Amino acid sequence: MKPNFYKIFKDRLFEAEEEESEKKDKKEDKDKKVKIETESTLDKVLKKSKKLPAVLSKLMTTQDSYNKKAEKELREVVSDIRCVSYRPTTFRVIIPNSNYFDIIYDPTPLQIDYEEDYNPIELFTISVLGKRYSMGNRSELEQCIDYVNTLLKSNPITKKEEPQEPEAVGGEPIPEEPKAEEPPAEEKEPKK
Repeated sequence: MKPNFYKIFKDRLFEAEEEESEKKDKKEDKDKKVKIETESTLDKVLKKSKKLPAVLSKLMTTQDSYNKKAEKELREVVSDIRCVSYRPTTFRVIIPNSNYFDIIYDPTPLQIDYEEDYNPIELFTISVLGKRYSMGNRSELEQCIDYVNTLLKSNPITKKEEPQEPEAVGGEPIPEEPKAEEPPAEEKEPKK
């Protein structure tokens, strides 16, 4: 049986094209990973989501709706937002003092079918310190706001101050004087 050179040549060309496409895919994946790592999750949520910023502004700002002023206030009190789970969709809001609370988006099928009958804030549940609060219930919303304020107050947000060395008139640091060594204190004998 004679080898079919046309088929062999065609197969090798196909293999070469596959290798090139795999290399391009790997390079594109690397570029995507770099972009994802450098972009903040907080920025993504505030830009792309419609409902979550409204809930956050209701909870953590003085504004009733999400606007530029509310966004500025949110950036001061929220350090990051992470997606914890996809079912139910749960976001973890991290406060700069390393405390956090969870926002859970879990609408019922009825709320999805008749979305115009429900306020978007009613679709969220807040989990703070192990307790769940429905955003649709006014009294639970007030309790939730109190607990979030407690989280904000529990570890105050502080900036570490750098130690400053005293400076001389010329702007150079003052050299420290060597301390005189003290003679060791004599131990007293206990009374018998």
